[in-house]
Amino acid sequence: MRKQTKRLSYNDRKKIEMMLSKGFSKTKIAEEMGISRFILYYELNRCYRGKYSADQAQKTIGVPRKELLKKLHKTEE
Repeated sequence: MRKQTKRLSYNDRKKIEMMLSKGFSKTKIAEEMGISRFILYYELNRCYRGKYSADQAQKTIGVPRKELLKKLHKTEE
Protein backbone atom coordinates (compact mmCIF):
# COMPACT_ATOMS: atom_id res chain seq x y z
CA MET A 1 0.00 0.00 0.00
CA ARG A 2 1.39 3.40 -0.99
CA LYS A 3 1.53 6.31 1.42
CA GLN A 4 -0.94 9.01 0.48
CA THR A 5 1.22 11.90 1.69
CA LYS A 6 4.74 12.93 0.76
CA ARG A 7 5.78 13.75 4.33
CA LEU A 8 6.92 11.21 6.84
CA SER A 9 5.62 11.34 10.39
CA TYR A 10 7.73 10.95 13.51
CA ASN A 11 6.39 7.39 13.84
CA ASP A 12 7.53 6.67 10.28
CA ARG A 13 10.99 7.95 11.18
CA LYS A 14 11.11 5.76 14.29
CA LYS A 15 10.18 2.74 12.16
CA ILE A 16 12.98 3.55 9.70
CA GLU A 17 15.44 3.89 12.58
CA MET A 18 14.35 0.55 14.06
CA MET A 19 14.55 -1.25 10.71
CA LEU A 20 18.02 0.14 10.03
CA SER A 21 19.22 -1.02 13.45
CA LYS A 22 17.89 -4.53 12.69
CA GLY A 23 19.86 -4.65 9.44
CA PHE A 24 17.05 -4.32 6.87
CA SER A 25 18.18 -3.21 3.41
CA LYS A 26 17.18 0.24 2.24
CA THR A 27 15.16 -1.29 -0.58
CA LYS A 28 13.24 -3.47 1.87
CA ILE A 29 12.61 -0.50 4.19
CA ALA A 30 11.24 1.58 1.31
CA GLU A 31 8.96 -1.29 0.27
CA GLU A 32 7.69 -1.82 3.82
CA MET A 33 7.08 1.91 4.30
CA GLY A 34 5.37 2.29 0.93
CA ILE A 35 7.75 5.02 -0.20
CA SER A 36 10.26 5.31 -3.01
CA ARG A 37 13.94 4.67 -2.38
CA PHE A 38 14.55 8.30 -3.39
CA ILE A 39 12.38 9.50 -0.49
CA LEU A 40 14.14 7.11 1.88
CA TYR A 41 17.62 8.27 0.84
CA TYR A 42 16.51 11.90 1.11
CA GLU A 43 15.30 11.15 4.64
CA LEU A 44 18.53 9.37 5.58
CA ASN A 45 20.52 12.40 4.45
CA ARG A 46 18.84 14.50 7.14
CA CYS A 47 21.28 13.05 9.68
CA TYR A 48 24.99 12.47 10.01
CA ARG A 49 26.37 9.89 7.65
CA GLY A 50 25.63 6.36 8.76
CA LYS A 51 23.91 7.36 11.99
CA TYR A 52 20.23 7.91 11.30
CA SER A 53 18.19 9.11 14.25
CA ALA A 54 14.46 9.79 14.12
CA ASP A 55 14.84 12.52 16.75
CA GLN A 56 17.65 14.26 14.84
CA ALA A 57 15.77 13.99 11.53
CA GLN A 58 12.62 15.42 13.12
CA LYS A 59 14.58 18.49 14.29
CA THR A 60 15.59 19.29 10.71
CA ILE A 61 12.02 19.66 9.46
CA GLY A 62 11.54 23.13 8.04
CA VAL A 63 15.27 23.87 7.87
CA PRO A 64 16.25 24.96 4.37
CA ARG A 65 18.43 22.36 2.63
CA LYS A 66 21.38 24.76 2.22
CA GLU A 67 21.46 25.54 5.95
CA LEU A 68 21.22 21.87 6.83
CA LEU A 69 24.15 20.99 4.55
CA LYS A 70 26.25 23.80 6.03
CA LYS A 71 25.61 22.50 9.56
CA LEU A 72 26.47 18.94 8.57
CA HIS A 73 29.73 20.02 6.92
CA LYS A 74 30.76 22.08 9.96
CA THR A 75 30.28 19.13 12.31
CA GLU A 76 32.36 16.84 10.07
CA GLU A 77 35.41 19.13 10.13
